[in-house]
Amino acid sequence: MKTGIFFNMFRNGDLFIVREFVREIIEKCPEYNWHYAHGNHPDSLKDLPCKYISIPHHPDVCNSTGCETHEVSHLLPRHKMLLPQETIRRLSPESNLYINTWTGCYHGHFFPVGHYANMHELVRMWQHIAQKLSPILNKSIFFDKPIVDYFPVVNESMFDVSVSENFAKQLHNEGYKHCILWANGDSLSNQSKLQSLDHTLVMMAKEFPHIAMIATAPFERTMKNLYFTQEIFGKKFDLPQISVLSAYCNIIVGKNSGPYTFANTKKNVLDSNKTFISFSNAARDNLLFDIHEGCHFYHSDAVDQDTATNFVRDIINSKCNV
Repeated sequence: MKTGIFFNMFRNGDLFIVREFVREIIEKCPEYNWHYAHGNHPDSLKDLPCKYISIPHHPDVCNSTGCETHEVSHLLPRHKMLLPQETIRRLSPESNLYINTWTGCYHGHFFPVGHYANMHELVRMWQHIAQKLSPILNKSIFFDKPIVDYFPVVNESMFDVSVSENFAKQLHNEGYKHCILWANGDSLSNQSKLQSLDHTLVMMAKEFPHIAMIATAPFERTMKNLYFTQEIFGKKFDLPQISVLSAYCNIIVGKNSGPYTFANTKKNVLDSNKTFISFSNAARDNLLFDIHEGCHFYHSDAVDQDTATNFVRDIINSKCNV
């Protein structure tokens, strides 16, 4: 059996946003033994039908030779990013097929330098990859479905979803009619210049005590309506669980970090009762940019906490009928 290796040297969000493109290739090419090489937690792609290979993150690659055991090292160049022409590599018809899933290698090509890919640009990237893959795989690969079909889907049967279900029931029993998920951790790739969401989160928890607030990054609290995902799930790595829990939340707030990205599921996108609030450098950097189906999307490039707080307050008042 031939071997195909998807690989990505960057973070969880980079893996999550391309999972449906990867899934489609795997499904269309069952004659390959598929692997995914990345430097994140194995559970981040647990529900994809491929084997996990551990490789370093890009910052570590500069001082490393990579993972020679799995022949990935020659694809992890020292001191430079992969270029678009290196998206796919196959050294010979008998060798492994490598597919780079990191969107950043298209900076300056399918989206501007200094920005991040939205879903429209992701589709164009993978259409480009498909053109290169088709002659190699000896079959036609297209990414021409409706754009919402490329938003990530989490196979909940691969995870214990009972914790999220039971917690949602608990909130209902405690009288909460609305729930807000806050991805209040750092955006590790500088997606936002807003230093912290904690101030806004605390203010909103105090002003709206009848709304349950769930935060993905813990800090000292005094409000009884404030919960932390680490306490809910009891896991250090809980991004798939956060993704499932987000389906029970009315509003999702974040700075395009990993937890916020994991809430950008197809289920949530198609939900007209769902509201996303993004704090990032530019609206076009969001997966939901120029998507006009289902959920509501609000963007702010606020850099000070008072502006961010006022922005969120107005949306809560509008969406939660308070």
